[in-house]
Amino acid sequence: GGQTHTGAAKTSLTNEDITWETTTATNIGVDASFLSSRLTISADLYQRRTEDILLDLPIPGIVGRGAPTQNAGVVENNGWELSVNWRERAANEGDFSYSIDFNLSDNRNEVVDLVGTGPYISWMWATIEGQPIGVLYGYEAVGLFQSQQEIDNHAFQHPQTHPGDVKWKDQNEDGIINQDDKVPMGSELPRYQFGLNMSASYGNFDASVFFQGVGKQDRYVILGLAEGPIWENYTTEWHLDYWTPDNPDARVPAPYLYQNQSTANPNSWWVLDAKYVKLRNLQVGYTLPETATNWLGVQRMRVYLSGKNLWQYTPMELGLDPEYPGPVGDYYPQTKSISLGTNISF
Repeated sequence: GGQTHTGAAKTSLTNEDITWETTTATNIGVDASFLSSRLTISADLYQRRTEDILLDLPIPGIVGRGAPTQNAGVVENNGWELSVNWRERAANEGDFSYSIDFNLSDNRNEVVDLVGTGPYISWMWATIEGQPIGVLYGYEAVGLFQSQQEIDNHAFQHPQTHPGDVKWKDQNEDGIINQDDKVPMGSELPRYQFGLNMSASYGNFDASVFFQGVGKQDRYVILGLAEGPIWENYTTEWHLDYWTPDNPDARVPAPYLYQNQSTANPNSWWVLDAKYVKLRNLQVGYTLPETATNWLGVQRMRVYLSGKNLWQYTPMELGLDPEYPGPVGDYYPQTKSISLGTNISF
């Protein structure tokens, strides 16, 4: 009758046998103390195997409907944890005492079984057997094109490739860069996480300091921070080191207006080293003597000066915080703060 009617169709199969995934954990640990309990050590080695992870496995096209979700995938986490603590207690009240607490851990995540399927790719992330979940996935960057002749002699990337653009490796050497040339580029999952907490006291003075960090971690940067001026985005001093014939070893590809061949496709040029060490907290305090607290009419009073996020070391580029959520740099960075305060007991 010349009118549109709303209908419904069953486009995919269902699976009534879906169950929860199952995790089996195995670990062995040891706790030990030495030197009248001044030194304590705790160590743990573990494996967590998760099976029956949900996957949409392919089915023959003759079925005519989308594949149902099934319990099929297997992922393993293998790791260890170590904690070492030293306590040097004062023999008499007011004597020098201190403590040192150090911990270090590592976890290796691996997709063990996808039942012969995969990789499952979502833009720059992928799920691939033998790799961590959500591994960064794209083209391997092998430098910047230095001339038109170099572009002509290289595997075909894009019709608008210019000198100064990122050059990608032709993994299968078929003369053309396409999806078959993408490879794992790194992982954003942290490795070798550690912390160091030290405290000391002498007389009425006390101090504490806490360091924390990650020994291995990758971050990817895209859009504005990577593109810089080519789309009239905000730029940083980092973008001043861009390619020209006189600056062949530049960190940033040549900026061509509205041309983003170097950034539009995920590639390892934009994978940044995000390991770091941070001074999380530093505090120095002084507890007033009893004569002073009696005069003030309080039971106890401590004055302290503390700082948060005072220092960090990281090879992270672009001035980004290595803990930024990524991959877009539109986030509010962690702030440095210094505080003066007091604790009073009545």
